[in-house]
Amino acid sequence: MSRAVRLTKFFFPFVVSTAIIIPIGLGLANLWNPPGILEKIEKQDEFTIKIGLRADSSPISHRKGDKYEWYCTDFAELIRSQIEKSLPNKTINIEFHETSLKTRFRKVAKNTIHLECGPNTIGNNHKGTQFSIPFMSTSVSILTKKGRRFDSNNETIGVLKSSSTKNSIKQHFTGLKTNQIQEYGSRAEAINALNHQEIDAFVSDKIILIGGLQILGFDPENYEFQELNPGNKKYGMIISSKETEWLFFINQLIKNKDPEYQCQL
Repeated sequence: MSRAVRLTKFFFPFVVSTAIIIPIGLGLANLWNPPGILEKIEKQDEFTIKIGLRADSSPISHRKGDKYEWYCTDFAELIRSQIEKSLPNKTINIEFHETSLKTRFRKVAKNTIHLECGPNTIGNNHKGTQFSIPFMSTSVSILTKKGRRFDSNNETIGVLKSSSTKNSIKQHFTGLKTNQIQEYGSRAEAINALNHQEIDAFVSDKIILIGGLQILGFDPENYEFQELNPGNKKYGMIISSKETEWLFFINQLIKNKDPEYQCQL
């Protein structure tokens, strides 16, 4: 059975259920239970799905000029094509919104976007949001120049602001002092600081480190990757906690997407 047929099979129950619910949901019930994304799609001839992406998280997502590319744009196209195949009388548009470590949960919780696709480490849910099943896994790694390893006794290490890796590095190197940790606003900024010997190492997710080096024109073979927890970081998409059917739909798409994307990197 083809992927399109499989996905069509699980999408149609949503259409049937929302068609039944709509007449019942008149009056005050609509105020208490506003329609979800799939119900809105079923009711409208044209719908725009708003997806949050990061600008600097290759190969998850990357902005080149005014266009985004890599995994999340492929996934967005899968969402659009599957809905249009299942509901051929509907027109689905995709609209990308840039997100960051600071804004990703807030934009989903406030319904500014319907989905945030990025390197989001699955953990405790933030208020008003929930995670999808994992779509990729990786490890937290310390990046250094070739032939070197990070010495936590006296060397400095870079981390991204508002990321979970700061806690990971503190837990791994319990004697690490606050003045040994330098925070950066982007991976490009931290990688350049490493190359200019402003810091001795940079800690982030391995798959994003490799992608970041390649985007900046650096060969990953000229660097060392010291893994702290191999394969222990799992990425999930961020969805509103009110969107039960939408979550199920997204999870099914992840399950049926190319297995190569779900491998451990």
